[in-house]
Amino acid sequence: MSVNVYLNEKVRELPGFNCEQLRDDKGRLYLVWSDDAPIPGELKDLVAEISCHDSFPQLGRREAGIYRHKTAECELVPENWTTAMVYKIKVVGRNLEDIRAIVRFVKIGHKSDGSSFRPEESYEGPQSGKSCQQLEDELATTQQRLEAAQAVIEDRKEEADTCAKELGAKLLNTRLSFFQLAANLETPTKWRAVRAWKLAEEIRMILDSHK
Repeated sequence: MSVNVYLNEKVRELPGFNCEQLRDDKGRLYLVWSDDAPIPGELKDLVAEISCHDSFPQLGRREAGIYRHKTAECELVPENWTTAMVYKIKVVGRNLEDIRAIVRFVKIGHKSDGSSFRPEESYEGPQSGKSCQQLEDELATTQQRLEAAQAVIEDRKEEADTCAKELGAKLLNTRLSFFQLAANLETPTKWRAVRAWKLAEEIRMILDSHK
């Protein structure tokens, strides 16, 4: 099992630091480590992450996905090599103890107490969601409904404009009738009383308030 121990930036502050003793992975300094060798105490505070890669034969059924145990996370996927069918694993964690444990659980298929050990994120679950064709069909249906709704809106708008014109004409005729009545009431005759004059003024005030 290939193990890389990535170090944090504190390592650059150490007296006598020499990056030539370390390997560089896109600016991240790391050491190649043995999976059965403990990390010394003076290095533990400098460890940012530990990663490892491994593979094992597909002798037993394992579910592809992301497994987790304490600080360790393991991705397991099946691969068909020329000479064998294997499971390939990639593990990251904060300490070697958690990494060793999760690799062992994945390989034997259960935890130390015998309980099942399955991925928290399975790659083999049913895929939810709709196909591209289903989405395209729904989009076309929605567009048709939208066009139909717009046509109805245009029809209602024309009807509303027609009603507004007819109502405006009726209101205009009504106003003219009121003005004519007021003009007739303004001309005094022998049989018109003073109340006619007051009525004419009240009608004119009402019409002026609605201009």
